[in-house]
Amino acid sequence: MAIQTLEPARPSKGPIWLEYYGEQSGETFKQYEFVVADTDGQITACADDATLILGMALADASGTQGALIPVVMVKDTQMFVMNVFHATPGSALSAEDQRDQKFGLEADSSRHYVDISQTDADALMIVSLIDAAGDQYGKVNVVVLPEAQQLGAGGT
Repeated sequence: MAIQTLEPARPSKGPIWLEYYGEQSGETFKQYEFVVADTDGQITACADDATLILGMALADASGTQGALIPVVMVKDTQMFVMNVFHATPGSALSAEDQRDQKFGLEADSSRHYVDISQTDADALMIVSLIDAAGDQYGKVNVVVLPEAQQLGAGGT
């Protein structure tokens, strides 16, 4: 069992759907954070346990309302690379039986992870392991569940 470094989530390899959205006033989100749009179409970082996700910011927020930020839009086939997370570090282990399982989104220090202890605010599904099973904070490929896609089945 190896201990992997907690890294920012990022889009997985492959084609992406890219759109530009204005940011809300005073935003401080960082590149590779998941974002959600408000009713005016301006984006803010997804909160811990978010159940609605628009996409992933590809640039840091400027703090200026309306500044355009490139966003990788979520869709059924768009995968993201994330570390598994658990509030108890010794339990933050990637496992083969996590494939096709639904988990929550953990927001911590401007980074997002798959919270394998959160199974009642589902937003993500693990598709495959990248690091070895049993690695602490192992990296996995995930998709955003259709019901959590802001412009999909769960969106408005």
